[in-house]
Amino acid sequence: MSRISAAAKLSLDRRRRLLGLPAEQLLDHVTDHLYGEADTLKAWIPPGETYLRSLDALAHGSAANKMERRRAIPIGVKDVIDVDGLPTRAGSKARADAPPCQVDAVAVARLKVRGFVPVGKTVTTEFAYVDPADTVNPFDHRHTPGGSSSGSAAAVGGGIVPLALGTQTAGSVCRPAAFCGTFAFKPTTGRTPSEGLTPFAPSFDTIGVLGLRLDWVIEASLAIIDEPMPTPHDSRTRVGVVSAAYYQSISPEAHEQLAMSALALQARGHTVAALTLDVDFEHLRTAHRRVMQFEAHVAHGALLATRADMLAPAWRGALEAGARLTADEYRRDLQQLEAARNAVLRATDAVDVVLLPPAFGDAPEGLSTTGAAGLIIPWTYATTPLAVLPTSLSGQGLPLAVMLAGKPSEDRQAGSMSLAIARILAERGLSIDRV
Repeated sequence: MSRISAAAKLSLDRRRRLLGLPAEQLLDHVTDHLYGEADTLKAWIPPGETYLRSLDALAHGSAANKMERRRAIPIGVKDVIDVDGLPTRAGSKARADAPPCQVDAVAVARLKVRGFVPVGKTVTTEFAYVDPADTVNPFDHRHTPGGSSSGSAAAVGGGIVPLALGTQTAGSVCRPAAFCGTFAFKPTTGRTPSEGLTPFAPSFDTIGVLGLRLDWVIEASLAIIDEPMPTPHDSRTRVGVVSAAYYQSISPEAHEQLAMSALALQARGHTVAALTLDVDFEHLRTAHRRVMQFEAHVAHGALLATRADMLAPAWRGALEAGARLTADEYRRDLQQLEAARNAVLRATDAVDVVLLPPAFGDAPEGLSTTGAAGLIIPWTYATTPLAVLPTSLSGQGLPLAVMLAGKPSEDRQAGSMSLAIARILAERGLSIDRV
């Protein structure tokens, strides 16, 4: 039996309230409550009065205007992605003086065309690295929400907004989604547009979506890469489960979620098979980290000479480490990751989707770190699209989840399979919002 905290009960109640509203009422509801209540989750960066007035006019305009407007689904935007009228400060004191942007990021512009409305910026760790922000987990404020998309995960998981954008360079969409109990989808690594995105490591930087409804998450994710919604997936799926020891060192509760998910899929006629991955994941974490540091220094190394005293310790350390790496070392690390990518894709070629744990267990207690991303990183550099499905609460009352990895560049197929699998799991009670 889970020990559900008062914070968890409030979050679940808010989620149910949002999920119960007709789509045409969501924008009014969110704008009425977004900044009118104390942000106990510390997930939002309040916009200026000009932006608030424009949102209010959109949400509470005349009846005639409401009749004319298309659906307006509210979406939070991680503060490394440009939104017209709002500054992009990347969670950094070094950007405290950044002026409002005058144009949307390409991803945001594509979402607006599909009826998704940015309602504000969500908190990020500094430049999407690992220095924790002040955001807390909506299910227990003593626990991390994950990072770097901490504000997006907490705002959605806490039932404040139905959708939010995050970014993933290591595990920064999938991990906070798992910790905060939200659905998520990260398209094929590198496939989302970079215009208007503050870079961290362009080899891996990818925009993803977190949300309370998987169909909206998939729709928004595909809109970002300019693709339509997929047709329903109704054929039998070949599901792989990784047998490598690296993926077995997870909590008993995380094991149970995987096992129950596999059994639910088998019961519906899908094939589940063990996969062997002959990859040194621990060694490759170092290569991945070094590539990130090198590319971060290329993008932001000038801050060391101009605003070093304003930088958080880990981010400053990453830039300094990147400055020490040579171009030859960088190329060797990229070659190692490419070889590992090919090995992972060969090992998973015989299945349609891989069923994985996104984290070692539920969200760790404490706010001094954002938790481990090691189980997600191999699939980020393997470039596979990833979906996170929240399945239950742990004994501590914190979210648990499973993750699905599809085929690179087959994002529509991965989205379709994720929707079908999520329905099967929900029918078997593996859905956090049925707790």
